[in-house]
Amino acid sequence: MHFDDNDTADTSICLPPAAIDVMESLDKLRASVDQVQCEQFGRRDDAHNLKDILLVHIRDLEKKISTWFDEQDIVHRALRKDMHDQKNLSSLDLKSTHQKLSAQIAAAAFDTVDVRKEVKEINAKVTYLDGQVSEIRSEQLDFRANTEENYLNLSTQLGLIVDFLRSGDAKKGESGSSRPQPPPDDQSRPSGGSGDSGTRQSGSRGGSQRRGDRSGSSKRRSYSSGGGPFRRSFEDWLG
Repeated sequence: MHFDDNDTADTSICLPPAAIDVMESLDKLRASVDQVQCEQFGRRDDAHNLKDILLVHIRDLEKKISTWFDEQDIVHRALRKDMHDQKNLSSLDLKSTHQKLSAQIAAAAFDTVDVRKEVKEINAKVTYLDGQVSEIRSEQLDFRANTEENYLNLSTQLGLIVDFLRSGDAKKGESGSSRPQPPPDDQSRPSGGSGDSGTRQSGSRGGSQRRGDRSGSSKRRSYSSGGGPFRRSFEDWLG
């Protein structure tokens, strides 16, 4: 067996302790083989001793290699466990983050729904108020139209009443002018007695009647000249 520098690793590289032990064992084994190549066996016992030495080095090398593999397996298992733990932690963090995001999205959705509901309620109130304002305006227009119509009707009725009163006053004036005058008192008739008292009573009754006619006609003329108290008060009320 021949070994060269390419068959062994450079010891200057940082290796774990088990790997360094393996390299040392390989160096010892190579030195023993070189010794076998250089020496000539004079006796069989020397060959057996060298064989035993080689077997010892080989077994030691196998043991160290096995130990190194065990250590590497432990390291790999630890790394796998760490990776698994990191994966679980990352998965838990991801789930927690996902739950938080879902909760925030749900809260934002609920807030959006509440805002939309409030906006709809406000729009409904505005629409209701617009309808109320329109109804009030319509009622105001109707009231104004009814008021104007009532004013015209009352004005017409008052005009008719005034015309009727004026025509009545004119008729009474004409009848008063066409009525025959009472005969003057007869001075030749004897005074006293029942005849004189009856004449005075009828004269006083006629005078009071004429005064009542004059006062009534003057009142009617004053009412007719100004349109009557009802018309004046109604016009004052309407402004």
